[in-house]
Amino acid sequence: MENISQNTSPPKLIWVNFLRTLGSFLVVLAHTLAHTRGWGPYWITAFYDTLSRNAVPLFFMISGFLLLSKQEDVVTFLKKRAWKILIPFFAWSILYDVYWNQELSKGINVTSLARLLIRVLRGTRAFHLWFLYVLIGLYLFTPILRIFVKQAQSIDFLYFIGLWLIVVPGFAIIQYFTPFTFGFELQFVTGYVGYYILGLYLGKMEFSKKALIFFSALFILGFLFTFLVLFLDIPPRGSVNEIVFRSYLSINIIVMTAASYVLLKFIGGKITGFLPILDVLSKASFGIFLVHPIVLRWMQQSWETLDFSVGTNSSLWTIPLAALIAYLASFILIITLKKIPLIKYIVP
Repeated sequence: MENISQNTSPPKLIWVNFLRTLGSFLVVLAHTLAHTRGWGPYWITAFYDTLSRNAVPLFFMISGFLLLSKQEDVVTFLKKRAWKILIPFFAWSILYDVYWNQELSKGINVTSLARLLIRVLRGTRAFHLWFLYVLIGLYLFTPILRIFVKQAQSIDFLYFIGLWLIVVPGFAIIQYFTPFTFGFELQFVTGYVGYYILGLYLGKMEFSKKALIFFSALFILGFLFTFLVLFLDIPPRGSVNEIVFRSYLSINIIVMTAASYVLLKFIGGKITGFLPILDVLSKASFGIFLVHPIVLRWMQQSWETLDFSVGTNSSLWTIPLAALIAYLASFILIITLKKIPLIKYIVP
Protein backbone atom coordinates (compact mmCIF):
# COMPACT_ATOMS: atom_id res chain seq x y z
CA MET A 1 0.00 0.00 0.00
CA GLU A 2 1.16 3.52 -0.73
CA ASN A 3 0.73 6.55 1.50
CA ILE A 4 -2.28 8.76 0.96
CA SER A 5 -1.74 11.35 -1.75
CA GLN A 6 -2.27 15.05 -1.13
CA ASN A 7 -4.24 15.99 -4.26
CA THR A 8 -6.41 19.00 -3.53
CA SER A 9 -9.26 17.90 -5.79
CA PRO A 10 -10.25 14.41 -6.94
CA PRO A 11 -10.62 13.91 -10.70
CA LYS A 12 -13.85 12.64 -12.18
CA LEU A 13 -13.46 8.95 -11.36
CA ILE A 14 -15.39 6.08 -12.88
CA TRP A 15 -15.24 4.09 -9.66
CA VAL A 16 -17.06 6.85 -7.76
CA ASN A 17 -19.94 6.66 -10.24
CA PHE A 18 -19.88 2.88 -9.97
CA LEU A 19 -20.08 2.96 -6.15
CA ARG A 20 -22.85 5.57 -6.20
CA THR A 21 -24.92 3.53 -8.63
CA LEU A 22 -24.43 0.26 -6.78
CA GLY A 23 -24.97 1.95 -3.41
CA SER A 24 -28.30 3.47 -4.49
CA PHE A 25 -29.49 0.07 -5.70
CA LEU A 26 -28.47 -1.55 -2.40
CA VAL A 27 -30.47 1.10 -0.51
CA VAL A 28 -33.53 0.21 -2.58
CA LEU A 29 -32.82 -3.49 -2.00
CA ALA A 30 -32.68 -2.93 1.77
CA HIS A 31 -36.10 -1.30 1.86
CA THR A 32 -37.58 -3.75 -0.64
CA LEU A 33 -37.04 -6.51 1.91
CA ALA A 34 -39.88 -5.10 4.00
CA HIS A 35 -42.30 -5.46 1.06
CA THR A 36 -41.25 -8.80 -0.45
CA ARG A 37 -41.05 -11.81 1.83
CA GLY A 38 -41.20 -14.78 -0.53
CA TRP A 39 -41.69 -18.42 0.31
CA GLY A 40 -38.05 -19.44 0.03
CA PRO A 41 -35.92 -20.32 3.06
CA TYR A 42 -35.15 -17.47 5.46
CA TRP A 43 -31.42 -17.63 4.70
CA ILE A 44 -32.17 -16.01 1.33
CA THR A 45 -33.70 -12.96 2.98
CA ALA A 46 -30.82 -12.86 5.48
CA PHE A 47 -28.36 -13.00 2.58
CA TYR A 48 -29.89 -10.00 0.79
CA ASP A 49 -30.25 -8.17 4.10
CA THR A 50 -26.55 -8.67 4.80
CA LEU A 51 -25.60 -7.54 1.31
CA SER A 52 -27.61 -4.34 1.65
CA ARG A 53 -25.91 -3.36 4.93
CA ASN A 54 -23.06 -1.88 2.86
CA ALA A 55 -25.28 0.72 1.21
CA VAL A 56 -25.50 3.68 3.61
CA PRO A 57 -21.91 3.46 4.95
CA LEU A 58 -20.64 3.42 1.36
CA PHE A 59 -22.36 6.76 0.73
CA PHE A 60 -20.72 8.29 3.80
CA MET A 61 -17.34 7.04 2.58
CA ILE A 62 -17.89 8.41 -0.94
CA SER A 63 -18.93 11.78 0.52
CA GLY A 64 -15.79 11.84 2.65
CA PHE A 65 -13.59 11.11 -0.34
CA LEU A 66 -15.18 13.79 -2.52
CA LEU A 67 -15.62 16.59 0.02
CA LEU A 68 -12.53 16.25 2.17
CA SER A 69 -10.26 16.17 -0.89
CA LYS A 70 -11.10 19.76 -1.76
CA GLN A 71 -9.80 22.93 -0.15
CA GLU A 72 -12.21 25.88 0.05
CA ASP A 73 -12.88 28.60 2.57
CA VAL A 74 -15.84 28.08 4.88
CA VAL A 75 -18.12 30.63 3.18
CA THR A 76 -17.52 29.17 -0.30
CA PHE A 77 -18.13 25.64 0.91
CA LEU A 78 -21.36 26.50 2.70
CA LYS A 79 -22.67 28.53 -0.26
CA LYS A 80 -22.00 25.68 -2.68
CA ARG A 81 -23.34 22.90 -0.49
CA ALA A 82 -26.09 24.49 1.62
CA TRP A 83 -28.73 24.81 -1.09
CA LYS A 84 -27.91 21.44 -2.64
CA ILE A 85 -28.69 19.66 0.60
CA LEU A 86 -31.04 22.02 2.48
CA ILE A 87 -33.61 22.48 -0.30
CA PRO A 88 -34.08 18.70 -0.84
CA PHE A 89 -33.96 18.15 2.93
CA PHE A 90 -36.84 20.50 3.74
CA ALA A 91 -38.81 19.75 0.57
CA TRP A 92 -38.79 15.98 1.01
CA SER A 93 -39.24 16.12 4.77
CA ILE A 94 -42.39 18.19 4.28
CA LEU A 95 -43.56 15.99 1.42
CA TYR A 96 -43.17 12.79 3.44
CA ASP A 97 -44.75 14.34 6.51
CA VAL A 98 -47.82 15.24 4.45
CA TYR A 99 -47.80 11.97 2.50
CA TRP A 100 -47.48 9.65 5.49
CA ASN A 101 -49.43 11.59 8.12
CA GLN A 102 -51.96 13.59 6.07
CA GLU A 103 -52.05 16.16 8.88
CA LEU A 104 -52.24 19.19 6.60
CA SER A 105 -55.45 17.79 5.11
CA LYS A 106 -57.19 19.30 8.16
CA GLY A 107 -56.27 22.76 6.93
CA ILE A 108 -53.21 24.92 6.26
CA ASN A 109 -52.57 27.87 8.55
CA VAL A 110 -49.67 29.46 10.41
CA THR A 111 -50.03 27.08 13.34
CA SER A 112 -50.06 23.91 11.22
CA LEU A 113 -47.06 25.10 9.19
CA ALA A 114 -45.15 25.99 12.36
CA ARG A 115 -45.85 22.56 13.82
CA LEU A 116 -44.71 20.97 10.56
CA LEU A 117 -41.41 22.88 10.66
CA ILE A 118 -40.87 21.90 14.29
CA ARG A 119 -41.47 18.24 13.46
CA VAL A 120 -38.90 18.41 10.67
CA LEU A 121 -36.29 20.05 12.89
CA ARG A 122 -36.89 17.61 15.75
CA GLY A 123 -36.45 14.44 13.73
CA THR A 124 -36.83 12.52 10.50
CA ARG A 125 -40.24 12.49 8.82
CA ALA A 126 -39.54 9.25 6.90
CA PHE A 127 -37.48 6.23 7.88
CA HIS A 128 -34.73 6.83 5.29
CA LEU A 129 -34.30 10.58 5.75
CA TRP A 130 -32.20 10.11 8.91
CA PHE A 131 -29.29 9.93 6.45
CA LEU A 132 -29.74 13.64 5.62
CA TYR A 133 -29.64 14.66 9.29
CA VAL A 134 -26.29 12.91 9.68
CA LEU A 135 -25.00 14.24 6.37
CA ILE A 136 -25.85 17.84 7.27
CA GLY A 137 -23.95 17.42 10.53
CA LEU A 138 -20.93 16.11 8.63
CA TYR A 139 -21.18 18.98 6.14
CA LEU A 140 -21.06 21.51 8.97
CA PHE A 141 -17.97 19.77 10.36
CA THR A 142 -16.26 19.40 6.95
CA PRO A 143 -14.38 22.76 6.89
CA ILE A 144 -12.75 21.82 10.20
CA LEU A 145 -11.93 18.30 9.04
CA ARG A 146 -10.33 19.72 5.90
CA ILE A 147 -7.74 21.50 8.02
CA PHE A 148 -6.83 18.18 9.63
CA VAL A 149 -6.81 16.36 6.27
CA LYS A 150 -4.55 18.96 4.64
CA GLN A 151 -1.82 18.51 7.24
CA ALA A 152 -2.35 14.86 8.16
CA GLN A 153 0.08 12.07 7.32
CA SER A 154 -0.84 8.42 7.02
CA ILE A 155 -0.12 7.82 10.72
CA ASP A 156 -2.51 10.64 11.65
CA PHE A 157 -5.34 9.07 9.64
CA LEU A 158 -4.65 5.68 11.18
CA TYR A 159 -4.68 7.20 14.66
CA PHE A 160 -8.06 8.87 14.09
CA ILE A 161 -9.59 5.76 12.50
CA GLY A 162 -8.15 3.52 15.22
CA LEU A 163 -9.54 5.78 17.94
CA TRP A 164 -12.95 5.75 16.25
CA LEU A 165 -12.92 1.94 16.11
CA ILE A 166 -12.08 1.73 19.81
CA VAL A 167 -14.63 4.31 20.94
CA VAL A 168 -17.58 3.29 18.75
CA PRO A 169 -17.73 -0.47 18.06
CA GLY A 170 -15.05 -1.33 20.63
CA PHE A 171 -16.73 0.26 23.64
CA ALA A 172 -20.11 -1.13 22.52
CA ILE A 173 -18.75 -4.69 22.50
CA ILE A 174 -17.03 -4.28 25.87
CA GLN A 175 -20.19 -2.91 27.46
CA TYR A 176 -22.23 -5.72 25.91
CA PHE A 177 -20.08 -8.57 27.21
CA THR A 178 -18.93 -7.01 30.50
CA PRO A 179 -20.39 -4.78 33.24
CA PHE A 180 -17.86 -2.03 32.45
CA THR A 181 -18.94 1.39 31.23
CA PHE A 182 -16.82 4.34 30.11
CA GLY A 183 -17.22 7.97 31.08
CA PHE A 184 -14.58 9.54 28.87
CA GLU A 185 -15.53 12.64 26.84
CA LEU A 186 -14.94 11.27 23.33
CA GLN A 187 -17.93 12.49 21.33
CA PHE A 188 -15.70 14.06 18.69
CA VAL A 189 -14.81 10.59 17.35
CA THR A 190 -18.26 9.00 17.58
CA GLY A 191 -20.94 8.51 14.97
CA TYR A 192 -20.36 8.36 11.24
CA VAL A 193 -17.37 10.69 11.06
CA GLY A 194 -15.14 7.61 11.00
CA TYR A 195 -16.67 6.46 7.71
CA TYR A 196 -16.15 9.99 6.38
CA ILE A 197 -12.42 9.95 7.15
CA LEU A 198 -12.04 6.29 6.17
CA GLY A 199 -13.55 7.00 2.75
CA LEU A 200 -10.90 9.62 2.03
CA TYR A 201 -8.03 7.54 3.39
CA LEU A 202 -8.87 4.35 1.48
CA GLY A 203 -10.06 6.23 -1.60
CA LYS A 204 -6.69 7.92 -2.15
CA MET A 205 -4.64 4.77 -1.70
CA GLU A 206 -3.53 2.26 -4.30
CA PHE A 207 -3.42 -1.39 -3.23
CA SER A 208 -1.31 -4.30 -4.39
CA LYS A 209 -2.80 -7.65 -5.43
CA LYS A 210 -1.82 -9.11 -2.05
CA ALA A 211 -3.64 -6.26 -0.31
CA LEU A 212 -6.74 -6.89 -2.44
CA ILE A 213 -6.67 -10.56 -1.40
CA PHE A 214 -6.46 -9.42 2.22
CA PHE A 215 -9.46 -7.12 1.78
CA SER A 216 -11.35 -9.93 0.05
CA ALA A 217 -10.79 -12.11 3.11
CA LEU A 218 -11.94 -9.24 5.36
CA PHE A 219 -15.12 -8.82 3.32
CA ILE A 220 -15.92 -12.54 3.51
CA LEU A 221 -15.28 -12.54 7.26
CA GLY A 222 -17.47 -9.47 7.87
CA PHE A 223 -20.18 -10.76 5.55
CA LEU A 224 -20.36 -14.21 7.16
CA PHE A 225 -20.42 -12.76 10.68
CA THR A 226 -23.21 -10.32 9.77
CA PHE A 227 -25.15 -13.04 7.96
CA LEU A 228 -25.02 -15.30 11.03
CA VAL A 229 -26.14 -12.44 13.28
CA LEU A 230 -29.17 -11.80 11.07
CA PHE A 231 -29.95 -15.43 10.32
CA LEU A 232 -29.62 -16.68 13.90
CA ASP A 233 -31.11 -13.46 15.33
CA ILE A 234 -28.32 -12.98 17.89
CA PRO A 235 -28.77 -10.70 19.79
CA PRO A 236 -32.56 -10.92 19.31
CA ARG A 237 -34.07 -8.30 17.00
CA GLY A 238 -35.67 -5.52 19.01
CA SER A 239 -33.53 -6.11 22.10
CA VAL A 240 -31.53 -3.34 23.73
CA ASN A 241 -28.26 -4.92 22.59
CA GLU A 242 -29.14 -5.60 18.95
CA ILE A 243 -27.20 -2.49 17.93
CA VAL A 244 -23.91 -4.18 18.90
CA PHE A 245 -23.75 -6.30 15.74
CA ARG A 246 -26.64 -4.99 13.56
CA SER A 247 -25.88 -1.27 13.48
CA TYR A 248 -24.01 0.44 10.64
CA LEU A 249 -21.48 1.25 13.38
CA SER A 250 -20.99 -2.39 14.39
CA ILE A 251 -17.45 -3.70 13.93
CA ASN A 252 -18.54 -6.47 11.56
CA ILE A 253 -20.38 -4.05 9.27
CA ILE A 254 -17.53 -1.53 9.40
CA VAL A 255 -15.09 -4.26 8.35
CA MET A 256 -17.41 -5.52 5.60
CA THR A 257 -18.08 -2.02 4.24
CA ALA A 258 -14.45 -0.87 4.31
CA ALA A 259 -13.37 -4.03 2.48
CA SER A 260 -16.16 -3.74 -0.10
CA TYR A 261 -15.21 -0.07 -0.66
CA VAL A 262 -11.65 -1.04 -1.58
CA LEU A 263 -12.73 -3.97 -3.75
CA LEU A 264 -15.47 -2.03 -5.55
CA LYS A 265 -13.06 0.86 -6.09
CA PHE A 266 -10.71 -1.58 -7.82
CA ILE A 267 -13.52 -3.15 -9.89
CA GLY A 268 -15.00 0.24 -10.77
CA GLY A 269 -11.62 1.47 -11.96
CA LYS A 270 -11.49 -1.37 -14.49
CA ILE A 271 -14.88 -0.63 -16.07
CA THR A 272 -14.63 0.52 -19.68
CA GLY A 273 -18.12 -0.09 -21.07
CA PHE A 274 -21.50 1.54 -20.36
CA LEU A 275 -19.79 4.69 -19.04
CA PRO A 276 -22.50 7.16 -20.26
CA ILE A 277 -25.23 5.04 -18.62
CA LEU A 278 -23.20 4.75 -15.42
CA ASP A 279 -22.74 8.52 -15.35
CA VAL A 280 -26.49 9.15 -15.75
CA LEU A 281 -27.40 6.59 -13.07
CA SER A 282 -24.82 8.05 -10.71
CA LYS A 283 -26.18 11.58 -11.08
CA ALA A 284 -29.67 10.29 -10.29
CA SER A 285 -28.57 8.33 -7.21
CA PHE A 286 -29.48 11.03 -4.66
CA GLY A 287 -32.91 11.47 -6.21
CA ILE A 288 -33.48 7.72 -6.29
CA PHE A 289 -32.64 7.60 -2.59
CA LEU A 290 -35.15 10.36 -1.85
CA VAL A 291 -38.11 9.00 -3.82
CA HIS A 292 -37.85 5.20 -3.70
CA PRO A 293 -40.03 4.66 -0.54
CA ILE A 294 -42.96 6.24 -2.36
CA VAL A 295 -42.35 4.00 -5.38
CA LEU A 296 -42.19 0.93 -3.15
CA ARG A 297 -45.46 1.92 -1.51
CA TRP A 298 -47.11 2.35 -4.93
CA MET A 299 -45.82 -1.07 -5.96
CA GLN A 300 -47.21 -2.71 -2.84
CA GLN A 301 -50.59 -1.04 -3.32
CA SER A 302 -50.63 -2.21 -6.95
CA TRP A 303 -49.93 -5.79 -5.89
CA GLU A 304 -52.76 -5.66 -3.36
CA THR A 305 -55.16 -4.19 -5.94
CA LEU A 306 -54.29 -6.94 -8.43
CA ASP A 307 -54.58 -9.54 -5.66
CA PHE A 308 -51.00 -10.62 -6.41
CA SER A 309 -49.05 -12.09 -3.51
CA VAL A 310 -45.28 -11.74 -3.74
CA GLY A 311 -45.05 -14.38 -1.03
CA THR A 312 -46.25 -17.09 -3.42
CA ASN A 313 -42.89 -17.03 -5.21
CA SER A 314 -39.32 -17.72 -4.17
CA SER A 315 -37.46 -14.96 -2.33
CA LEU A 316 -34.39 -15.86 -4.36
CA TRP A 317 -35.70 -13.93 -7.35
CA THR A 318 -38.70 -11.91 -6.10
CA ILE A 319 -36.56 -9.75 -3.80
CA PRO A 320 -33.92 -8.65 -6.36
CA LEU A 321 -36.53 -8.38 -9.13
CA ALA A 322 -38.80 -6.14 -7.04
CA ALA A 323 -35.76 -4.07 -6.03
CA LEU A 324 -34.71 -3.68 -9.67
CA ILE A 325 -38.22 -2.62 -10.70
CA ALA A 326 -38.37 -0.09 -7.84
CA TYR A 327 -34.90 1.20 -8.72
CA LEU A 328 -35.71 1.69 -12.41
CA ALA A 329 -39.12 3.22 -11.66
CA SER A 330 -37.47 5.64 -9.21
CA PHE A 331 -34.84 6.50 -11.82
CA ILE A 332 -37.47 7.26 -14.47
CA LEU A 333 -39.43 9.38 -11.98
CA ILE A 334 -36.33 11.36 -11.01
CA ILE A 335 -35.27 11.94 -14.63
CA THR A 336 -38.78 13.27 -15.29
CA LEU A 337 -38.79 15.53 -12.23
CA LYS A 338 -35.39 16.97 -13.18
CA LYS A 339 -36.93 18.37 -16.37
CA ILE A 340 -39.66 20.30 -14.55
CA PRO A 341 -38.80 23.95 -13.68
CA LEU A 342 -38.44 24.61 -9.93
CA ILE A 343 -39.15 20.95 -9.11
CA LYS A 344 -35.70 20.05 -10.41
CA TYR A 345 -34.14 21.87 -7.42
CA ILE A 346 -35.45 19.29 -4.97
CA VAL A 347 -33.80 16.43 -6.89
CA PRO A 348 -30.26 17.74 -7.57
